[in-house]
Amino acid sequence: HVQLEEKMVNNVVGYSDLNRHKLKLIETPKREEYSGNDWRIIVGDSCNEILSIPDESVGFQIFSPPFSNLYVYSDALADMGNCHDYDEFFDHFNFLIPELYRILIPGRLCAVHCIDIPQFKWRPGKISLMDFPGDIIRAFQKHGFYYNSRITAGKDPVTEMHRTKALGLLHAQIKK
Repeated sequence: HVQLEEKMVNNVVGYSDLNRHKLKLIETPKREEYSGNDWRIIVGDSCNEILSIPDESVGFQIFSPPFSNLYVYSDALADMGNCHDYDEFFDHFNFLIPELYRILIPGRLCAVHCIDIPQFKWRPGKISLMDFPGDIIRAFQKHGFYYNSRITAGKDPVTEMHRTKALGLLHAQIKK
């Protein structure tokens, strides 16, 4: 088991030897469960916990996936947000989507919270936005989901600019 974990660390694409040693081997987050009349919440790693959920047993799914490699959520190797780039994120995410489809009761909904991902001058060399919501929709459609609607939540552009450092949100940039 430890040899497999070491092999996984050594095969992480895009990580230097120094960074590979900083990654934690696969850790299982503490599992918690809460329930009441006709509902149940499981707190844990989605990729692990979803395997124990029976087929067609979930009436509504709502979550926010990691925003590709925009934010660092943890240094755990199993963290889906620890990816080298946008494509690698979707390679990982495409393991979860079929399981989400499997557990959803036919005709019920899955709601995904996500944002357009800002691109920076230093990566990939231009200031722009990536259509992360559109790519999420296409990934879900590839696995059998139907697209129903998109809701845009307004955000304070100044707060968002400070958090993401997206220069395109600056008033001076908009005027240009």
